[in-house]
Amino acid sequence: MSKQPIQQLYSARCGQRFTIVKIEPLALKALLGEMGIQAGKNVQVLHRAPWNGPMAIQCEGITISLRKEDTIGVEVIQYNPG
Repeated sequence: MSKQPIQQLYSARCGQRFTIVKIEPLALKALLGEMGIQAGKNVQVLHRAPWNGPMAIQCEGITISLRKEDTIGVEVIQYNPG
């Protein structure tokens, strides 16, 4: 079995699903953690605003919008339900 490549959430396209691997910096990790978004959780990209605007993601029924600067700090792998 091959290991999936880690990428930044920033590079995701609408409709894609991912599993969060790491969130940095610590301040972002704490902020997202208060909303239940942390490493090991699955997220789906719902919308990307044009011109490097915010990205809407959904995690366990919660929809939030993240700035480009924040999505760069979220490392993910492609979601694999199996």
